[in-house]
Amino acid sequence: MNTAKERLLKIIDEIPEQEVDKILDFAEYLKVKREKSLSEDLTKASESSIDFWDNNIGLDLLQQLKAIINIDELTIHSNS
Repeated sequence: MNTAKERLLKIIDEIPEQEVDKILDFAEYLKVKREKSLSEDLTKASESSIDFWDNNIGLDLLQQLKAIINIDELTIHSNS
């Protein structure tokens, strides 16, 4: 049995170029939608980790990491 991708490629080979443009538009829409969803998920994940870093333990850990990787220009702000 053919995979969906193989079936789609076969259809693309058989239809007029104008129809291929429509398929391309839809595929690009799906790609942008997926990328937007991924970006939103990453934003939510970073926002949920703020509580972890926004305390003395998180600040201490960041200070230790700063010393280990020797980054002088890294600025750590405390909201406390």
